[in-house]
Amino acid sequence: MDLSNIYLDKKNGVPLYLQLSEQLKSMILSGVLATGERLATERTMSDKLQVSRNTISLAYYELESEGLVISRQGSGTYVADLERRLQQIDRRQALMKAIDHVIKEAADNGYTLEEFTSLFSGCIRECQGHFKKVHLVFVECNHEQADYFSKEIELGSGVTVEPMLLDEMHSKRENLLKADLVVTSFYHLDEVVAFLPERQDILGIAQDPQVDTIVKIARLSKSEKIGLISSSDIFATDVIRSIQNSGIPGLKFARSTSRNPEVLKQLIDTVEVVVVSPGRKEEVEKLTGSRPIEIIEFIYRPDMGSINLLKNAVLRLRDKED
Repeated sequence: MDLSNIYLDKKNGVPLYLQLSEQLKSMILSGVLATGERLATERTMSDKLQVSRNTISLAYYELESEGLVISRQGSGTYVADLERRLQQIDRRQALMKAIDHVIKEAADNGYTLEEFTSLFSGCIRECQGHFKKVHLVFVECNHEQADYFSKEIELGSGVTVEPMLLDEMHSKRENLLKADLVVTSFYHLDEVVAFLPERQDILGIAQDPQVDTIVKIARLSKSEKIGLISSSDIFATDVIRSIQNSGIPGLKFARSTSRNPEVLKQLIDTVEVVVVSPGRKEEVEKLTGSRPIEIIEFIYRPDMGSINLLKNAVLRLRDKED
């Protein structure tokens, strides 16, 4: 892959990962990058362009979310087959037409929409009953990421996710040993592996800030007063580090982990924008009153490669049980 035509302007205010993703997108759509061509590794791209690996990761994530590239665990990132992507869209549309036909047929036979929904839901539950149950423990250093992962990451029917903090591992060691799968972020993989030498199947994943979160923060002016409300100092520190790694310098935050409404209200009244950790947005919204203020929820998600790796691990566990 030729990187000589890629130029990132570090002074124009547009986030570097967006500049990179747009240039790569143009190269893919114009055919400069052909279907199946392997993109440069994040390390190589980072070294050549003199930007952080997180910037490259965000750009690749943006392209993958648009279906322009695919990540293969342990192999790299490749230009997607756009014709195949269109075929997938066609198949989805065909499935939607089939569902519409079934709904119409049910209506023609006298079923109300509520009766059809109940019948359809029953069929789904019956199918779900055939799936093997998988219990996964996700270990993190802060409540925000642990809880978000356990509630929001969709790994399929029959998968339960137990969030666990690093400092809870000693008291909940038995849970870790009994779990079908133990997962943690790459930041803590060595620590969890050292704590559980009995297990050889601990899975490490990469977690990156959600792209639209970074985009919103990148649009903020350095002159704006920004609040950062989280449940832990660890999460707040991770947020600031992630923002800096994304090529957004110069922002200053007034931080708080308080649960006291009066303390939070004082902070909110002195800032123009509030960045909040998952689970605290509604709480902050109630304290803003009628004053218009932007609230940005800072969310970390596993990258697409990690999600695919997780899903494959779950499938292997089910196959093994079968």
